[in-house]
Amino acid sequence: DLPRDSRVSIKVYNVLGQVVANLIDEVQQAGFKSLEWDTRNTSSGDLSSGIYFYRLEVDDYTAMKKLTLLK
Repeated sequence: DLPRDSRVSIKVYNVLGQVVANLIDEVQQAGFKSLEWDTRNTSSGDLSSGIYFYRLEVDDYTAMKKLTLLK
């Protein structure tokens, strides 16, 4: 939920710390947001099942969380 218009960036990393997908990198309008990801990486290939991490950056707020991908 964005309280105001903000620059949003969401990137997915593998366990080696390499960026495998750049999901969002743009200014978003205020309001509730959701995201559906088709599990493709930056090269348009499908990622395999496993542990990944995603990093959310909104203005001066940053969060990194673990993500488990199951197919």
